Amino acid sequence: MAIEGRKILVGVTGGVAAYKTLEVVRLLGAAGARCQAVLTRSATELIRPESFEALTGRRAVWDLWTSDREARPSDAFAPETKPIHIDIAQSADLFLVAPATANILAKMAAGIADDLLTTAYLAATCPVVVAPAMNSFMWAHKTTERNLARLREDGVRIIDPEEGDLACGYRGKGRLASPERIVAVVREMLDRPGDLAGRRILVTAGRTEEAIDPIRVLTNRSSGKMGVALAGECARRGAEVVFVAGVLSVAPPAGVRVIEATTARAMAEAVLREGPACDAVLMAAAVGDYRPREFSGEKMKRSGPIRIELEPTEDILETLAARRGSIRVLAGFALETGSPEARGLEKMKRKKLDLIVVNRPDVPGGGIGREKTEAILLGRDGYREEIPLASKASIAARIADRVAAMLEPRGEDSAQANSRRE
Repeated sequence: MAIEGRKILVGVTGGVAAYKTLEVVRLLGAAGARCQAVLTRSATELIRPESFEALTGRRAVWDLWTSDREARPSDAFAPETKPIHIDIAQSADLFLVAPATANILAKMAAGIADDLLTTAYLAATCPVVVAPAMNSFMWAHKTTERNLARLREDGVRIIDPEEGDLACGYRGKGRLASPERIVAVVREMLDRPGDLAGRRILVTAGRTEEAIDPIRVLTNRSSGKMGVALAGECARRGAEVVFVAGVLSVAPPAGVRVIEATTARAMAEAVLREGPACDAVLMAAAVGDYRPREFSGEKMKRSGPIRIELEPTEDILETLAARRGSIRVLAGFALETGSPEARGLEKMKRKKLDLIVVNRPDVPGGGIGREKTEAILLGRDGYREEIPLASKASIAARIADRVAAMLEPRGEDSAQANSRRE
């Protein structure tokens, strides 16, 4: 989808790099976008709103109360209007915040709405992109990392800052990304939604738990973050998403139909019931391989060594592969140690998968239960893509890219797919 004519709400906060946003707006305008600037009060201390007005041809807004009064008709019984933060947010095709200070990231992550920009953020239903800029120590602070992780979980696209000389005199990571890079991401985000429109996709996420007694369970360390990111990404791209959720450490994404399935048996039932009617099934859940053969109705008392006999759980992928129905992309995940890629290839072949995502639990700086990881995407058609350490939201976007490409009709495959649908 072209950028020309698209409405972009540009949020500007009180960072020294605010002047660079003028070049972002100029480039967007030159590409045909219609920009509306919304500033924080701190931003007005660094750059004049009139500068944005000269580039956009629209009045820049920054004060919640004053701007709201000015946007409303003064005559009695004049045409009704929405509050300004609702109006600008709901009218936008994309909301870009650049530069995004540590303060604004914290407010957005916590849902604090105490000015025009943050109230507009909570009212926005369009894609949101933020380009942080700050001192390198502030960027590396654990609090900032937590806030960024939460925003990624909420579906916000983060454009990481660059390394270099900072205005404060230090050198490190914290410089606002270049205007050209920001505009490229905006183009990508405006192009991306819709490439899965009309598709029905089932995503599983989280871990299963198998009860030993009323208190104890047999489980694993999966947080569900990758599956949540993947389901949210597919939904943002226009897919109808069926989200089969095991036990999650994070909230499910918005815009999906959630089916709770906290045991392997419950997850198997949900997937085998819903999956065959989907275009793609993405099995990101960490389903336990075993469960106790017997359940103790009473809490087992500590009285020395105990022996628990285990039995295999349902092999959901293998069963689903035998009754694919409308499924065109059946994807699995392999969390492996030792030789991950070789084991992933073997699993893909054995379970008749179209795509498998291979990763390790012990990635330096990431891994199971953490915000980042690395992955290798392997396809039955010989496709291979290696993704170095990155946020799980970024990896989810790459997986969705591949799934969208695999669902794109091609020649005879298109005819066969249409015939199967009919």
